[in-house]
This record gives sequence, C-alpha cells and structure tokens, in this order.
Amino acid sequence: MPILLNNVPFRLTQTYATHMACTWMAVAVLSLMWAVVFASFFVKWPHMPVDPSTIAGAMYYVCDSRMLAGFEGLSVLPKEQRDSRVEEMGDLYRFGSIDGLSSSAGSTRRRIGVDRVYDPT
Repeated sequence: MPILLNNVPFRLTQTYATHMACTWMAVAVLSLMWAVVFASFFVKWPHMPVDPSTIAGAMYYVCDSRMLAGFEGLSVLPKEQRDSRVEEMGDLYRFGSIDGLSSSAGSTRRRIGVDRVYDPT
C-alpha cells in the first residue's frame, strides 16, 4: 500500500500509466479494506463468557467435556509421543453449546465449551 500511495501524486519522473495504475490499485485496495470493515459489523461472533487465552478460561471451556477421557494418561508422555498419539486419534473438536458429563445424571444442563465431534460411523 505505501508503494501504491507513493505513486499517486503525479511527478514528472514517472509515466502517466504508472500514475493511473497505482491510483486505481490503491482505490481498489482501500475499497476492499472498507468492505471488510463494513462486513465485520454483520458477522455474528460466538458468545464467549470467559477469555480463552488464560489458564482459567481454557479450563472453563474444557471442564465437564467428554473429550477429556481420550487424553487420559497423555500428560506423562514425552512431547513427541504425546503429539503423535493425539494426531493418531484423528478427532475433530467444536466450540459451542455442549452437554457436559454432569448432565448425564438426569439434568439437562447445557453450557458453552469445547468437545469432540462424535462421528456415528
């Protein structure tokens, strides 16, 4: 963008074609930037009750999740073995409304969290 904007004011040391190309490319890039900013006002972002970048936030989203049973015992393995085992699982995860383990006791407690996507096949 700085290179394009630098060539917008016409100088005697540049050609008219360069001036016009840089001017309209700068207009196109700025229009695209404006469109992205405008469109971002209409995107529905998921509700996040806790900041996931903190340890407490990460624990909030994974607690009561059914996916934790699959990771049992992996914390004592070396990093390379742990990573390869997680890749071998081939699981997919989703963020959204989940039924936690505590809701299997008869209550219908749904909460926001991360859980494994269970494939019925």
